[in-house]
Amino acid sequence: MTTLHSGNSVASPPLTGWVATKTKVLSSVSANTSEDPDMALDSHGNLHVVWSDLANYSNAGATDKDIFYRMYNTTTGTWTTTQVLSTQSTGYSIFPRIAIDSHDNLHVTWSDDTNNANSGTNYDIFYKMYNAATGTWTTTTVVSTESPGGSTISQIATDSHDNVHVVWQDYSNYTNSGIDSDIFYKMKNATTGTWTTTTVVSINSTVDSKSPNMVIDNHDNVHVTWDQSNGPVPDYDNFYTMKNATTGTWTAISMISPNSTSLGITPRMAVDSHDNLHLVWMDLSNYTNSGTDFDLFYRVYHIPTHTWTTTTVITNSSTGDSVSPSIALDSHDNLFVTWSENSISAISGSDSDILFQVLNATTGTWSPPTLVSTSSTAGSDVPKVLVDSHENLHFVWQDYTNYAGSGSDPDIFYKEFINAANVPVTTTQTTTQHQTETTTVVTTEQNTTSGSQISSSTSSTPWFILPTLVAIGSFGYIFKRRYH
Repeated sequence: MTTLHSGNSVASPPLTGWVATKTKVLSSVSANTSEDPDMALDSHGNLHVVWSDLANYSNAGATDKDIFYRMYNTTTGTWTTTQVLSTQSTGYSIFPRIAIDSHDNLHVTWSDDTNNANSGTNYDIFYKMYNAATGTWTTTTVVSTESPGGSTISQIATDSHDNVHVVWQDYSNYTNSGIDSDIFYKMKNATTGTWTTTTVVSINSTVDSKSPNMVIDNHDNVHVTWDQSNGPVPDYDNFYTMKNATTGTWTAISMISPNSTSLGITPRMAVDSHDNLHLVWMDLSNYTNSGTDFDLFYRVYHIPTHTWTTTTVITNSSTGDSVSPSIALDSHDNLFVTWSENSISAISGSDSDILFQVLNATTGTWSPPTLVSTSSTAGSDVPKVLVDSHENLHFVWQDYTNYAGSGSDPDIFYKEFINAANVPVTTTQTTTQHQTETTTVVTTEQNTTSGSQISSSTSSTPWFILPTLVAIGSFGYIFKRRYH
């Protein structure tokens, strides 16, 4: 997933809040398992989504999994029909990831056990590119050509020169890396179209290194983090290294979760306009009385000074597991964190749901959690979040809810939170002796699901459509709010 950030240093304005649209099922053509979505935004604001699917759609195969793709056209407001990307695969195609370069070319990687170009029947990292100028996809390329062992869970990003960078988890004993899983890296040169040889990033590790994550900063330095065992089971920590864009060398590996005494896993990073590195991961440690459930931990690495902040627990009020984090930054460096939550609460209910919180870059304070999966009554997991240039939020996740006839199999759900500043609003006030009543008309052609939340720009108290909904028009909702 590639997120574009502003190179300018700008102060963060007050967050204005959002209007949540109706949930959409993206995997509507599938009557089988749809899972592990990823997405990216192009320069026109079009949203591109990929996922893994077991459905035999468009003769994709009845028993194997394939990589499916759809695009939301922001000009027409419509989604394209589903397209199968793994057309040369006869095995399982899983864990897709997508990135977009400056020319709006799409770059997609996934793990595949098809014997493509004599790659063998072990899992390899496959790659495909969509040329935006010609409107065509390339044939599938095997990235992990030096790997005789299993290659899985890739991450992909592009730099300012449109070079493609890929990291993945690999069990191959490559350059004496051992039979444990390690983090491997390769780069595709945008000018020559050739791939570099594989580099072992988790060098000197003798235990399994897993769940790699990668971001590229404004100077094209490549930042990689992963989790690995770091002591008696179940002690896992997050490790980090950086490839210097000027010298081409990697920094010494450092452990970056010092407050973790248990499972600290699935690190996720984002780089802001000041080249600060934001890190979020899920952790079982009872840090600052967070409990022994999984919580989301957070740190910031100030790249210019090479210093880390102390660890903060984002989900300190949660009594259940907070897992599968995804993070994104807006153009003002506000940080958005989404995750799956299985705690029983007034917000999420008893099933696992998708929540998000926002860290205000100006005040340094976190918002209360907001529910994303408002239409879900079954398990919701592996969310991804992006923020577009209009500060609208985009969420995709996999969900077991039989919503809109999608069935009880996992499907790919999507929801947009429209920036309230982009929604036409008409407000009138009437005042009595004891109170002022404000009536707000929100007009949008994107239907909002009843029970969704709208955060107010004038109050820290969120607005909920129900029970304060007093009227519904054909293109909007009317709300009333009383101030005593």
